[in-house]
Amino acid sequence: LTGAGTGAWTRLRGGALGSCGTSASASASAGAYAFGSLGAAALSALAGRRRVRVAARCSRSLLCASGRRAGGGAAFAQLPREEMVKTGKVKGLEKELVTRVVELAERAMTDWSVQATAFLDPIDASQILELLTPFEHAVRAVAWGGHPAAERTLVAFLQPDSAASLIPASAPMAPPTDFEAMSLLDASAIDAMRGVFSEHLTLIAIKGNFLFDPANHRDFLGALMSCGIERNMVGDIVILGDRGAQAVLHRNVAQAVCDSLREVRTVPVECSIVEDWSQLQMRVPQKKEVRSVEASMRLDAVGSAAFGMSRSKMADRIRAGDVKVNWREAKSGSAVLKAGDVISVRGKGRAQIESVEVTAKERFRVAMARFT
Repeated sequence: LTGAGTGAWTRLRGGALGSCGTSASASASAGAYAFGSLGAAALSALAGRRRVRVAARCSRSLLCASGRRAGGGAAFAQLPREEMVKTGKVKGLEKELVTRVVELAERAMTDWSVQATAFLDPIDASQILELLTPFEHAVRAVAWGGHPAAERTLVAFLQPDSAASLIPASAPMAPPTDFEAMSLLDASAIDAMRGVFSEHLTLIAIKGNFLFDPANHRDFLGALMSCGIERNMVGDIVILGDRGAQAVLHRNVAQAVCDSLREVRTVPVECSIVEDWSQLQMRVPQKKEVRSVEASMRLDAVGSAAFGMSRSKMADRIRAGDVKVNWREAKSGSAVLKAGDVISVRGKGRAQIESVEVTAKERFRVAMARFT
């Protein structure tokens, strides 16, 4: 309760929360949240006043809409969980994920800490950020995966005041839709984001001689998961040719992975934690404009044009599970695409549909950006 003191806290318990229509014996978590909402100027005034009128703040702070604890306890900072679960279902989010997000957000609201999810794909991360947008006056959500163009990110939750002081305006708050985003950020914004996520992300190096037995992304991912960790503990993996790879991991599992990882494919490897994030050898994706006119917006038709392969070969890659649309495995070549969709083919990079126009002959003129 910085700048207020215990006397101010006593007055707040007896007056401020009472004016919100809640019990005077409020919990410490509610008090901490109320202090954050009032700001420094109000805190100074608390020392010499018996009551503080904060009723006008209730609609913004969510304190008035919170439930009561068992046994007559007072209200505490709480999000509308049931409504958020319903909204998340419409967005395609699993109930368990939304419930966990609410728990983390509420914890960040009450104890002023930085709470974070496990790694998420860009679609889930974007949907969670959108889900939390109506409550940004109470809790801020930001996605980061170790570098600006990260595909897999954590979503962190923190108090708005903390976010304003820790994160510069130029920093990305969401997974990039433009894969050239890395070149647009200054070093200070990147360092600020890495600072916010310092307790949750770790960079590791996997070194070995892969000259005669090359390993791909799937090989390194399989080796990491063979150490007994779940997929959501692994972020982006950067392949370094015949020298090995780098990987972004959740901090909770990084040391255990390095202690147990000894081999990738048939190649002996050494795994170590990289303390200096500037050593991350992330290459800015190369962009190529692709234009095509198609009879339909089927995945096999648009995808074959985007990646310069025959339609039958594209269909084979789809059946093999090598093709994803918006980071979800494609089940059929007949899936209909639209502007904004992202197609990725294992080993070929990804392509984003930028625009779709219907011609006079009722065909589809498609403009795409391919990133490799």
